[in-house]
Amino acid sequence: MTTVREFAIAQSSPGGGCTTEGLKGLDQQIVDLLLPVMKDKLISCADLVTVVGGSTLALIQTPARDALAQAVQEKGEKPNLIHAYRTIAQQFVLFQWFKNGKCGIPLAAHPGTSPHEKGIAIDIQEHAKWRSALEKHNWRWRGPADPGHFTFIGLGIQSNILTEGLRAFQRLWNLHNPNDHIKEDGIFGEIETAPRLLESPSDGF
Repeated sequence: MTTVREFAIAQSSPGGGCTTEGLKGLDQQIVDLLLPVMKDKLISCADLVTVVGGSTLALIQTPARDALAQAVQEKGEKPNLIHAYRTIAQQFVLFQWFKNGKCGIPLAAHPGTSPHEKGIAIDIQEHAKWRSALEKHNWRWRGPADPGHFTFIGLGIQSNILTEGLRAFQRLWNLHNPNDHIKEDGIFGEIETAPRLLESPSDGF
């Protein structure tokens, strides 16, 4: 079993690959607990994009999807999607790489604060040709420091996607560790949640 801690170190080492694709098993378990709670609030955008990321979860909030659909219709083509919704596991690893100057990560929000965890952000290729259409439909470009990143700033955003995503991991941990329960409070705590995430199996429990 490879833990998230071991995975993060190995992937950021020379020849490691710097991809979060190896977290897919754990990511899927988190998403499987999250989606029934969110129902129609966090939905697929797979039909609107061409998925090019090995770890891509093509999920975004419903109003963000509607706005993306309008931009796609206007352009008459699909963007190449690298990231949309991110689990706490993905965000945690990316933040560790960013904090330690690994993998050339230009920017990464602290776990528990990212718009990706809220389901309102996308990372795409060829951002320049998409910028005008996306901005017209309430997608804000982050800027040259992180050029592929756009955040949806329109109406109707749900505020609890991030909290429930964190809670989904906490529930997952508790389900598989009955003798080491942690609070299911939806908060990324450095005392309880962070250490358990580091020791979780990267390919799932």
